[in-house]
Amino acid sequence: MSEGYHLINGVYYYRENDSSAVVFRVEQNNLRVELPETITLPNGEILNVETIDSAFSYSNIESIVIPKSVKRLYPGAFEGCANLIDVIFCGDIECIGDSCFSFCTRLESVVLPNNVGRIGCRCFSYCSSLKKLNLPLNITCISDSMFAHCRSLTYIELPPLLTSINYKSFEGCSELTNLCFHENITCIGVEAFAHCTALKSIEIKNPNLNIGYNSFYHCTSLETIKLPSQDYILEKSCFIDCINLKTPNVFHQSDNSDYLKPKRKKEQKEEKHRKLRDTMWYLIGLIGEVFEYVLIVLLIVSAAIGAYMLGVVGEIVFSIVSSWIFLTFINNEMNCKSKIEFKDFFSSDTIIFNIFAYVIMAIICLLFSFPLLFRISH
Repeated sequence: MSEGYHLINGVYYYRENDSSAVVFRVEQNNLRVELPETITLPNGEILNVETIDSAFSYSNIESIVIPKSVKRLYPGAFEGCANLIDVIFCGDIECIGDSCFSFCTRLESVVLPNNVGRIGCRCFSYCSSLKKLNLPLNITCISDSMFAHCRSLTYIELPPLLTSINYKSFEGCSELTNLCFHENITCIGVEAFAHCTALKSIEIKNPNLNIGYNSFYHCTSLETIKLPSQDYILEKSCFIDCINLKTPNVFHQSDNSDYLKPKRKKEQKEEKHRKLRDTMWYLIGLIGEVFEYVLIVLLIVSAAIGAYMLGVVGEIVFSIVSSWIFLTFINNEMNCKSKIEFKDFFSSDTIIFNIFAYVIMAIICLLFSFPLLFRISH
């Protein structure tokens, strides 16, 4: 490593500023790491360990103790640590970066500090063994895809200061069964709980809660929704494909198709373009077909004139042209699709047939020419 890095107990550090150090890298054989609060450099200088870079990403680490001196975990700090089982925080954290623990597939539980300034997007995404996690009490927002595809997560307690649950925050958490949205939650993002197929019941306590499009898409086990009042009305667009939903009189009376209009318009536009393309290719093929038959007539006329003027040589030319016309006609009739759909002319099946046809044409040319060649030689 460079002179700017310091190896201490299997962990590399570098200086961040005059008083702090950053954890930069860990040796692969270092499976259980307990980071110190401070490190002492060879010159006797003491630095506080305040930041963890992407030091442990895709390493073999099994456990980590994060001291109270650490305030920041950079994006991807523990991403892809497939053997990581234990994470212990000893103090509050200012920031946990994006994808910090994503793809830690053996991580079953994490006890986060009560005070965390920010938790980044996809922080615990694809932690497929994660069953339990306490969110910090001071957190106000669950970031995009923070717990996406945590397939073993059965329960999540939403902290009291939480106000928004963002885009795809819990998408694919297929073991979540019940949810209660307290009065302070004002927004649930698009597809926030999509594909939570074990979700059975929802309780909503805020009458002003804004639920995004497809927030509960394909929650196929969802049966009941407890509303804050009888006047509270939901949009069907939030619960598309919730086939077992039994709660009556909670939706607007408009049909679900109202929310599919943008998709329907897009499909109609694509269908219009497809028909236009098909018409264009048909016209091109038709023009090519007419041109082909005009060319055949011209070839027959020119071959007949040549045969009349050149005698034996003309007969040979006429026989070749006639056989070529004969085989071209067969080729066109047997490949009528390629004749109309010009775009398929160079498809593998058509090319193989054309090669076969022209080989046969060459053989027929020789058969036509053989009697004339015999006459010339004698």
